[in-house]
Amino acid sequence: ALRRAAHATMAELAARLAPLGLRQVDFSALMLIEANPGITASALGRALEIQRANMVPLLKKLEDAGLLARAPIDGKSQGLSLTPEGRA
Repeated sequence: ALRRAAHATMAELAARLAPLGLRQVDFSALMLIEANPGITASALGRALEIQRANMVPLLKKLEDAGLLARAPIDGKSQGLSLTPEGRA
C-alpha cells in the first residue's frame, strides 16, 4: 500500500511540474537552494546524491531557464541562489 501511495504521489508531482518544464530532481534542487542560499554545487550534489558529472547539466538547465544564479564565494567556489523567477 505504501509503494502504491508513493507512486501515486510521485506521478501527481510529475504532472504538476511538467507544465513548468521541471522534473522532480529540478524541483528538489530548487527547494534545497532556497533553504540554503549560497550552497555550493558540490554540497548540493551530496545532499541530492547526484554525481558531479550529472550536476553540471542540471545546474546549467536551471541557470539557462533563469531560475538559478551563481555568485563567487572564493577563488574557486560559487554559491547558488534562486532568482526571483526561481522563487516563484
